[in-house]
Amino acid sequence: MKEAIGNKQIVFILFASIVGFPFSIPMDFAVSAGTCGWTIAIICALLATPPIFMISSINMHYEKRGFHEYIEDIAGKYLALAIMIFFLARYLSSTMMVAGSITRLVRLTILEFTPLWALFIVFIACCSYTSSKSLTSLSYIYEFYGLILTFIFSLLILAMLTKGDFINLRPFFVKEDMPTYLKEGFRNLIAFAGFDKLFFVPLFRKENKKIHKYLVVSILLITICYIASFEATLAVSGVNETVLYDDIFFLSIRGIELHHFDLIRRLDLFALSNFIFSSLMIVSFNLYASNVIIYHYLQKLNFRSVTIPLISVIIYIFASIICISFASIFTSEAYVKITSNMAIVASYIIPIILFTIVKVKNYEKKTL
Repeated sequence: MKEAIGNKQIVFILFASIVGFPFSIPMDFAVSAGTCGWTIAIICALLATPPIFMISSINMHYEKRGFHEYIEDIAGKYLALAIMIFFLARYLSSTMMVAGSITRLVRLTILEFTPLWALFIVFIACCSYTSSKSLTSLSYIYEFYGLILTFIFSLLILAMLTKGDFINLRPFFVKEDMPTYLKEGFRNLIAFAGFDKLFFVPLFRKENKKIHKYLVVSILLITICYIASFEATLAVSGVNETVLYDDIFFLSIRGIELHHFDLIRRLDLFALSNFIFSSLMIVSFNLYASNVIIYHYLQKLNFRSVTIPLISVIIYIFASIICISFASIFTSEAYVKITSNMAIVASYIIPIILFTIVKVKNYEKKTL
């Protein structure tokens, strides 16, 4: 029997799955709407809320069952297999992209002479070990590191706002540009993509009856996080520099020193540690979902001796070889675009389709 995951843990899983560490968000929003980029975060949140609620409603309808267990009831055997293969490819491709990004950043900033292959192996090994644990254990890890990341992120934002110039934030809103904000909101859906991982968090009617309230809180926290990172970056660097660099948030932090605090004078190391831990959380759940999918189908094929830890080891070896062999591909613009499109399909399109099918089937049962 599965253990119920607390609503608070689900909030942190959703938060970490979507946000990570928002290095590129300031540039994306500034390119879309200039100093009014905060409106993009609100529009994206409003667009992401219905699919998030649809996923939680589907999970509650199929109580105590994971996505891999009830998908055949919704889509049939063959379509369910195609959907599962797509999700497996989506999570593995995201793993490669995040692993490539974080290891390159670590090498450029603090471990200049460390080979990339060594960083790949260590990073994926940590994630593979974490992903081999139960969902309950994983949820508590998310909660623990989520609290730490939120605390450090809040300190970084406060430091940036105290050192920034608030004149850089104006104009705050231009009424005539509202159609542009709406259009750019749809173009930036990737900012909130990632909540499809909620599919793999079984819900219980008794323990998770207030889940929708907690999901609203989580969406509000994510939106505030995005707006805070955008406004803080804009205050420090101005809109002209913000639109030029993908990692402008990190660059803005590197330019700030707290002269009265010797231990935390340089904030870029705190930002880097936050990015490392958030990447570990994202990849760990990617690998956990991949383990669950592979294990489910191996059991159906009567490979009873195969365990999730063994699958985790196999994926670790496979991912390490692929990452080392094709390191440059996983950070290329084309690969990032493909992976982003897969995340949008998994987060927005598939939940809407499945929710519609479930509602139609329920209506047919009532009318018969």
